[in-house]
Amino acid sequence: MAHNREGSGKNSNFSLLSLFLSHARHFRKDITMTKLLQASNSQIILEDVQFMFKPNFAGRQEKYNREGDRYFNVVVNPEDADILRQYGVNVKVWEPKAKDAEMEKKMAENPDMYEPQCYFKVRVYTQFSVPSVAIIYDDGETPIDAPIDPSQRTYFNEDQLGLIDEMEIALCDMVIRRREPSEDGTYARLDLKSAYIRVAANPLERKYGF
Repeated sequence: MAHNREGSGKNSNFSLLSLFLSHARHFRKDITMTKLLQASNSQIILEDVQFMFKPNFAGRQEKYNREGDRYFNVVVNPEDADILRQYGVNVKVWEPKAKDAEMEKKMAENPDMYEPQCYFKVRVYTQFSVPSVAIIYDDGETPIDAPIDPSQRTYFNEDQLGLIDEMEIALCDMVIRRREPSEDGTYARLDLKSAYIRVAANPLERKYGF
């Protein structure tokens, strides 16, 4: 049975369009937590996505990542983390640790800024098809429920996905495909299906492109 959340209490069936139109809200800089809209055996729908650590849409080689493997991590609150665990999602907890005396002092002075964070990893597969990722420039004034002309959306191809890593994102909503664990696996397999990404206003980017 799917878990659904919608503030208006209307039909709980979410379409990709509803990610943008179901809530009349303006862009805010104070968004601090991802919102879980729906969790089921087939997909997970998120709104106001907050990334944990720097995303790797480019597929950069890292200490624990092979070159070409694209992924990102999503922050969720403890309540939503418990729901996701029911669907086999491998939700981890990051606990900040002081690396030196100066950081230890900062953590003591601002404990709210260094609370443990729940997060989970999502793969971005491009081998057989590229996720539908729409980029929209945010002018800082347009309500989220305002109609968006198709010409205002830029759909990224595989070579452009890496640009997301360096973008200043104003807002991100997405649909994640969920699959059952592999034969030798323990946790559900998650990969990006589609996303709408609002990029913070930058007049020069409008003029010169990415």
